[in-house]
Amino acid sequence: MTEIRKEGTGRALFATKAYAFGDEILAETPLLAIPRATPSGLPGVLETLKTAFAEVAPEKQAIVLDLFCPTIEELKRTGTHLTQFEIPCEYEDVANQAKKLSCTNEEATNLARLFFIWKFNATQYQGTKSAVFEVHARINHSCCPNAIFHAGVVRAVQQIATGDLVTISYLEGQDLLASTRLRRRKLQRAYSFLCNCGRCVRAVDLSRTMLCPACNRCTAVWGLSLEENSSEEVVASCIACNTAHRKLDLPLDEEENLEKQVQSILLLGGSPVEKTHDLQARVLKILGGAHWTAAALMELRYRKDPMVNGFIVMQWGEAEARWRRLAVAEIPWLYYMSIFALGNGCKPHLQRQQGQTVFALAGRRYWNECYEFCRKFWGEEDQDVQNMEAMFERCRTRRSRPDVVVCTYNKCVKAIDDRVGGAGPNLKRCAACGLARYCDKACQKSDWHDHQEVCKKVGALKDLEAVKEWLNTHPTHFG
Repeated sequence: MTEIRKEGTGRALFATKAYAFGDEILAETPLLAIPRATPSGLPGVLETLKTAFAEVAPEKQAIVLDLFCPTIEELKRTGTHLTQFEIPCEYEDVANQAKKLSCTNEEATNLARLFFIWKFNATQYQGTKSAVFEVHARINHSCCPNAIFHAGVVRAVQQIATGDLVTISYLEGQDLLASTRLRRRKLQRAYSFLCNCGRCVRAVDLSRTMLCPACNRCTAVWGLSLEENSSEEVVASCIACNTAHRKLDLPLDEEENLEKQVQSILLLGGSPVEKTHDLQARVLKILGGAHWTAAALMELRYRKDPMVNGFIVMQWGEAEARWRRLAVAEIPWLYYMSIFALGNGCKPHLQRQQGQTVFALAGRRYWNECYEFCRKFWGEEDQDVQNMEAMFERCRTRRSRPDVVVCTYNKCVKAIDDRVGGAGPNLKRCAACGLARYCDKACQKSDWHDHQEVCKKVGALKDLEAVKEWLNTHPTHFG
């Protein structure tokens, strides 16, 4: 049960009862839907909208026209772009074209307003359509949402108490994994607002965790300042050696350059394997496996082929374990995002070939959790759920287990042989995080010891304040 109430300058959806993870909050049918493959160009889009809108009942038309619609002045002030339909045009072009398709000024005004309402409220529906929903259009955005929306159904992805604000993410896939500055920039350009959700206003950006220049341990730098133009000198602290870092100590220029390259590849939906592998290697060398770019590239690799593991380096094992231990207590959606590549908690918004299942990380334990998670959301008869069982069978017959098994030493590029009957060395499994595995080569021993110590000491930490308190009482991490 929910209700729409005033929130700030607009309206929002609130829960009037408690919801557990996976519970259905509401289901609705669209007020208006049009094919995503609309005629090209602004005139074609407006004509399609006009025709579809004319077929809607008058009472529903009134609801649609009452939805959120910023003014042209507001759009210009925030630098919002008209990219909903990938139409290169100016704001005035919409009004001028609407006049050409209308008999009266009132019709032209309503048609132009309808276009902007569509831009800011429409969502994908049934794969081939774009639709506007009454309640969905009222749900606020959060980069750490407590609900997801798919095919007209809103489900909880966190515990929601009575009176809580229900939130979803307007971002999808790797955009939600990105750093705060990039998420805010994208939201402002696409939706004309500056996000101030709990994740965006935190003093720590988990997505920008980097290698420590002092000890060079993966996932070491903790607490990079979110302010791009911050005057603060000390912007980060290492969780391993407790060294404080200034801006000049960190590869911020390299980070920006790598982010642009990763975003370019993600926008294209991929690139040649060699190029992706080379970029991934540079990200891991310069930024480390806990940076969001490493997560995005890994998800992209597994999107292409869930079975590939030859190029996935073991550093990510440490990074994911640290993210899960320190971040997921507050933002559990990140766990499902990074492990299962399920977008913002629902079915992937990816075009997949028949029989293909998308995963972001390997490991039998996590695949089993993924199966249970998806079965709860979609049901045992869902084709994707059935595909997962087929994928498990493939793993059992063609490779002994789908584990990430590559040496962590940056000069040791030979993957450990982990196939059926393979002659590779036994792998040591970390009991604390259950993910990281190391071989018994000499180059692994130091990493293995450090990983055990880190997991042992941070395993009980639940949030940033606990991390800070713990660091203040422990001058060295491995003392």
